[in-house]
Amino acid sequence: MHVQGQHARDVPLLAEWDDWMETVLERVPGDYTTLWGPMLDRRRYPALNKFAQNSAGTPPTSTRLRETWVVAHLAAIANLKTLFRAGGVVTFDKLAQFLHHVEDVDPSEYVRFLRQEDEA
Repeated sequence: MHVQGQHARDVPLLAEWDDWMETVLERVPGDYTTLWGPMLDRRRYPALNKFAQNSAGTPPTSTRLRETWVVAHLAAIANLKTLFRAGGVVTFDKLAQFLHHVEDVDPSEYVRFLRQEDEA
């Protein structure tokens, strides 16, 4: 998924959501240019906005979806709370310093890594 705006980027969908997204995309009218975002007009909303408006309970928001996505990836990589506790680190203030020393994922592996796909 491509996110537009000030921090434009590509955000791969978790592989386990492929079937669901394919079903959503099959239902999107051909003239839609976005799946999530501001209303196009009062009668037409991006496809996922309709999903959010009709969901049971508290409707999802982009902020909560982003936070859930990040937390899921952090949990899949390592439980940072446990790692910090074992390392004797009591606050996360040092996280930026630690991350400075972590190598970036090779661009050729970026999508596979974020989709949480096993190596072929």
